[in-house]
Amino acid sequence: MGFKQRGRLFLLLGFLISSASAQYGEVTHGRDVVTKVVRALCWYEFMDKIETNVNNFLRCDNQVQKIKTGYEGAPDVVFGGALASSLPQWFPNHVRECDIFLKAPKRQFKGGIKKTNYGFVIGEHFNQPYPFQSFAHCLVAEVDKTDGSTAMLALESRLKSERYWRETMFRRENEFRTLHNVSNLELDTLLTEDAQLYAEQLARTCSFKPSNPMGRDRLYDRQFTGENIAMNGGAFLRDEDSANVAVTGWYEENKNYDFATGASKGNLPVDQFTQSVWKSSKKVGYGMATNKKCPNGYTHYIVARYFPAGNLPNAYLENVFPAINSQ
Repeated sequence: MGFKQRGRLFLLLGFLISSASAQYGEVTHGRDVVTKVVRALCWYEFMDKIETNVNNFLRCDNQVQKIKTGYEGAPDVVFGGALASSLPQWFPNHVRECDIFLKAPKRQFKGGIKKTNYGFVIGEHFNQPYPFQSFAHCLVAEVDKTDGSTAMLALESRLKSERYWRETMFRRENEFRTLHNVSNLELDTLLTEDAQLYAEQLARTCSFKPSNPMGRDRLYDRQFTGENIAMNGGAFLRDEDSANVAVTGWYEENKNYDFATGASKGNLPVDQFTQSVWKSSKKVGYGMATNKKCPNGYTHYIVARYFPAGNLPNAYLENVFPAINSQ
């Protein structure tokens, strides 16, 4: 083989390799984007609204990630088909209008994708069209139709950046307190240090046990602190989502609380909800630790410490109020 022939062969091989790499990058990028958008919608529908559902969020988020990893080597149409079969149980109205773009991953809107104006929400940085791009835009457009600018701001924030987990807990817990007409908590360094130490102990021992309410580590300014704990986890759960699941799970106990009597309905758990919105509690600290080797399957252990402590006997009616929009 002559020098010129070898040169042409190397050029051809280089072109084929670069083309294959570009196609692979395009495919993986498309799946990354659509997975990220759907997971953001799982979060928005089940965690960002006042009417939350922690279990549905975890199931939705986990199912989408399992499809992404389970169909990694499959053709786009097979991956899209798996999403098309799964998503209607979570967002039936949104998916109904968009599933055509799952069945035809490279199908584009008439006039081009730029006319949808949702690239800024998704945070696109890929110059060329990619598989499932139209589905991602269509899904965001459907949410915009039903929920408007509030949803767009929430999704844009979720898709473009991840909040630090402690900020997530602090912001969400104060949102719930505002809803129940009590003042915001202040984040306290000493309470945070105590909460972090106990979270690390729970993670180290893979246990879910409240600390001794009369223990020395529960003292703050010569008074005992209140405490909420949570554990959750999964192969794909982010720290931010773990924090959100914890504080939202505490709040969901409000369904078990009788605001008229200041007592539990049928002895169901309410203490974590009542501590979270307790009027007289003014300061809070949060701790989180992880252990991926726990045999119980839980990876995240979360602790909150409150001062002054809530859940004092005979003080519920003067510290725990109904939500403003339910009065």
